[in-house]
Formats: sequence, C-alpha cells, structure tokens
Amino acid sequence: LGGIEAAIAHRIEREIVPTLRDAYLATTWGLAGMERMFPFAAAFADPSLAATSFQGTTAASTQGLLPFTYGEACVPASEPRCLLMAFSSGTPPVAVRDTSRGYGSIQTQTCVWDPTDTSAALCQGEYLKNSTSAATLAGAGMYIEMTAMITNVAKGWRTLEARIEARDDFIQGTWQVMTPTIATTMNADGSATIRFGANLPNIDVMGWGNYANYRIRLKVADHRILSTRPREIAFNSGTTSEIRVGQTVVGATSGASGRVSKVAVTNNTYWESSTAPVGTTPAAGTLTFYSVSGSFASGENLRVLGVTRASSTSTDSDADIDLSWFARNEWYRHVYYAVAGNYVWTGSGTCIPAVSCLQVTNLTDAAKQRALLIMMGKRFGTQTRPSAALADYLDSPENHLTLDRIFEQLKVGAFSNDRFITISKNP
Repeated sequence: LGGIEAAIAHRIEREIVPTLRDAYLATTWGLAGMERMFPFAAAFADPSLAATSFQGTTAASTQGLLPFTYGEACVPASEPRCLLMAFSSGTPPVAVRDTSRGYGSIQTQTCVWDPTDTSAALCQGEYLKNSTSAATLAGAGMYIEMTAMITNVAKGWRTLEARIEARDDFIQGTWQVMTPTIATTMNADGSATIRFGANLPNIDVMGWGNYANYRIRLKVADHRILSTRPREIAFNSGTTSEIRVGQTVVGATSGASGRVSKVAVTNNTYWESSTAPVGTTPAAGTLTFYSVSGSFASGENLRVLGVTRASSTSTDSDADIDLSWFARNEWYRHVYYAVAGNYVWTGSGTCIPAVSCLQVTNLTDAAKQRALLIMMGKRFGTQTRPSAALADYLDSPENHLTLDRIFEQLKVGAFSNDRFITISKNP
C-alpha cells in the first residue's frame, strides 16, 4: 500500500498540482498587483463520509479539506458538494459603453442568459460608426464593458471565460475576437465582482459602413479537475455559430450529449461557413466534454439547442489529457489542503519566508511555501478511521495540533506516512 500511495502522490504532483496552481492566475482573472491566489479550504470533517460537503468556507479559510465543490449543474441537488454559483442579480447584467475610451455608441442591445448555456450572461447588438472627423477616424472603436458579481467562486475550483467580438452587420463575415481587459474584485464571502471590456474595431477603419454587430459574454465555469469522465470528439463543418465553453452539444443521430469544457481549433478559424469568403473552409478540431451521456457517433451532426453547429469526424474517446482519475477515484478525500494567509482569496498575494509563508520542516524550500497538499496515508498505531479527528489522519503533532502555518515532514516509515506536495512556493 505504501508503494501505491507514493505513486499516487507523485501523480498528483505531476498532473493535478499544475492545474491547481494556475486556476486563479492574476493574468486570467485580472487580480491587480498579484501573481496568483487560492480558494478557501473546506472545514475538516470525516473525509470518508458521503455527507461531507468539501465546500470551501471563510471559517476554514487557510486549512482543511480540498474545496472540491460543483459550482454549476449538479445532480442530484442534494449532493453535499453542490455549492452552486449564481449571478448576484436575477436579471442578466448589461453591457455599457465607457465614454472615456474609444468612439461610437450602442445602437441596439439585448442582454439575456445565453440560451445555449443559461449559466452565462450574453449581451449582443449593434454599435454605431465612429465620428468621421480627422481626430477620430483612425482612433479606437467603441469601448464596451460588462460588470457582474458571481457567488461562491472562491469556495471551489473555477475557471473564467470573458469573450468580446464584433463583425460587419451587413456582410456578416467572421467574428473578430478582442482581447479583453479584466479586473476582478475578490469579495470576503468568496464571491467575485468581475469587470471586463475591450475596444471594438473602428468601423470606419474596417470599412464596415455605418454599423457593426457585437457580442459580449461572461461565464464562470467549474474547473475541469471536477470532471469524472472527460471525453473528446473530432469535428469539422462548423456552421452558423461557433461552439463555446459551457454549451451542451447533442448528437443528432446518437442522442448523446455533453457540456463543452474546451474547444481546440486545429484547422482554419472560420466558423461562418454560410458566408465564408471564397477559398476558406469551416474550422475543424476537437471538442472536449464533461458530464457526457451516451456515446457520440462519427459523421453525425452536432447540435446546440437544435441548431447544427458542426459535424463529428470520430466517435468520442477519453480526452488526451485525462485528469478524471482524481475525481472518479475520489482522491480528493485523501488530501489535506493548506494556504498561506496572504495567498488565500482576498489576501495580499505575497508572503515572507519564515514569517508569513507556510513552513514545512525537512521539505525543500521549507520556509517558502504558499500552498500545499498533504496526502493522508493509511492509518497506523492508535489511529482509528472513519473519524472526524485530524489526529487520525495527520501523523506529526505539529501537523494536527497547532493548526498554524508550520508543518513537519517526517520520514515515511513505521511512524509516519504523510506525504507533502507543494502547489506553489516563492522563487
């Protein structure tokens, strides 16, 4: 058993840790002045019980069980890990023009919950050309932005997708994707207030006439580490609209379905085949799904809300990068999670070695730890399980009594089998 635990600990370090380390990157979430942050820990309870929630909480904050909760659709709803996210308002957020940046104006706009994925907010409409004066003709196009607050973001592992795009409203050619500027405010209750925006293309410079279409979409999704059965399928013949993360795709022939976690375009970038310029062809690539039901067939139409969006060119198979073993075999029940106070959600994003970083005696870079996992090995000695006592899982008194930022890694053997795994540390 000790050999198996050592192998699993190594696999967690190799495959799982990179996804946890990069979940809340400042560059992805727009966390000003920070490099990365980490979610709240779940309060420690008997990890073997089905009733244990694994919900990150402000009460636990820096130490406890790994926060392994579902933020999106969760069946059954009584599942203890169904800590669902929600937009703070029951009505979709609206997009607005920032009058201090760019030129142009919103002509028409409709804001809804995206009908292809009601956990995403979507605004789309038409914007008016810029002023044709010499001062603005070559300037930036209209700046559009959206602000929304989403609950329970830091009580589990989540990903952010903010998308802004525009196209000519007459020819309706390919959608041009803007790189958004994102700013996230981390709220003390674990929610996130997200503001993002971008300059749309200057209509005069693009030669688009007087008007252009735009759409702006915000989704916070479950991290792929939560998936128990990720599947992958090859596609081509994209039509009418691109497939987006979070949408449910249904096979027209097989009836199989799955929620999209990743779209990888490997050939061409044009989805609008009905209006594609001469010499271009629709995009082709692969779709990765989670929450898969049934089996997709090769050569069938792939539909979103009854509209054909692509055609499969293979049957579905295990995704190349398959992390599902971690959730499927419930290894999250066997790890303890700790974060330095300044690196947990709402912290300053810095820690000083031997002062405010986590410290693990006998570990490489002992005083520089920002976040770590402790794999809780098999019980020994007087330990009993199942148990709600941390002393029955972590061996050194330094690890289960003081509950401070200092830990101790003992030699694995007759008296200890705790294995420390670094998630992030200071350079």
